Amino acid sequence: MTNEREIKALKTKRAVVKRRFTQFANFFNDPINKGKIAEIEKRLEGVQSCMQEFENCYMQLHDLDESQVNIDDLNEFENEFYRVVTEAETFVSSKGSAEIPSDNIKCIPNNVKLPDIQLPTFTGIFTEWISFRDTYLALIHNSTLTPIQKFHYLKGILKGDAKQTIEHLTPTAENYESAWSLLEARYENNRLIAQHHVRALFALPAISNKDSKSLRSLIQALNSNLKALENLGRPTSQWDDLLIYIITSKFDHNTIIAWETTLSNIIPSMEDMSDFLNQRCQMWESLEVNANSRSNSNFHNKITKNPYIG
Repeated sequence: MTNEREIKALKTKRAVVKRRFTQFANFFNDPINKGKIAEIEKRLEGVQSCMQEFENCYMQLHDLDESQVNIDDLNEFENEFYRVVTEAETFVSSKGSAEIPSDNIKCIPNNVKLPDIQLPTFTGIFTEWISFRDTYLALIHNSTLTPIQKFHYLKGILKGDAKQTIEHLTPTAENYESAWSLLEARYENNRLIAQHHVRALFALPAISNKDSKSLRSLIQALNSNLKALENLGRPTSQWDDLLIYIITSKFDHNTIIAWETTLSNIIPSMEDMSDFLNQRCQMWESLEVNANSRSNSNFHNKITKNPYIG
């Protein structure tokens, strides 16, 4: 029974390692990303350990149950790993030096105290995973901290369902990689992440007439979820008609009338909708400022004219 659990954990870790590397290879091979030198370099650092991790899983599985491994799988992964990593390293070294001119780099004196960076917490909400993962990898996982120190940091910033995912693991150096692999296996799911962002678009907050806060809330929720879906490779630029329908369903009566007055026989685009939303929000914010100024002025006049005050 113990062997079965160990085999399952190792197979899960092996799949996660392979997925991490595949995601990097897809990112690097996409022509759209060729200009993102700094991001390619950071992602490259994150997958440098994949070969060793994959090989460790292979050897441990081989020792537990030889039928669970295939030498051809190891050879195939090894060949692909070194091919892609070599190409990426060559690409970065040839392009990286031109990305930031050396005379634009300013050194920070050693005696300058930089502000502390607050580590983000993660509760298991899928739409927050990518942001949490990238920050954690940069600040903790890929740092020079010992595995046991990383484990304590990790357990300290996990809450709710995410914390329960690794609750059964004792915080030891040996268990740290298993803990991180379990989190990746649980939350590194682009399909579910995309699904949550799409659901958030359908659940955009309704707006009230002349309430700039509710309109600003809709704009921010719209932009953040669309950006997240775009980063996942979804074709959001082709969703204009659907998005405009969803957005207008959140309008109050007067805003619907205002939107309709901007239209002609030409089908509107999301750029048209975005311009309309921002202009209307700015107008409402301006009206609210003016209304508050008049209210304060009237209150001041009442006080100065009252003979019983002052």
